[in-house]
Amino acid sequence: MQTAAQIKTQALAKDAKLKSSPLDVGGERIIPSVTRVFSGEQTLYVFFQAYAPQNADANSLRAGLVFFRNGLRLSDTPMVAPTEYDEKSRTASFRLSLPLASMAPGRYTVQAIVVDAGTTYAAFARNYFALRPASKPVASATIAPAPNN
Repeated sequence: MQTAAQIKTQALAKDAKLKSSPLDVGGERIIPSVTRVFSGEQTLYVFFQAYAPQNADANSLRAGLVFFRNGLRLSDTPMVAPTEYDEKSRTASFRLSLPLASMAPGRYTVQAIVVDAGTTYAAFARNYFALRPASKPVASATIAPAPNN
């Protein structure tokens, strides 16, 4: 009978381990959100990777986000170049951020799009999130001093 460690090593192989995590950026670690509910006071940070075909030029890869609500396209971000590209694994990493203050509360579909400019290569992925109304500041109650009797 094999131990759990032996099974794990056989399943992943010794050279399958990542040398660095794509969540480590500039000495800091990106912590994935476990919720898909945000408020208008927050900034949405999106990180994703795309695997380029063998004949793709890393310099021509671009990505952006498209936002949909109730099936209608609302807005999109500008297309950006990858923040990192790993030649060995042919992996392009993209990081985008968007302040949510200008978006109305509701449920959204966000689509990440990656294109290889000048070619027919394109890829996309969709995800969902909800935007709740911004929280109102709590009014501080003023307590009147007790009368002196």
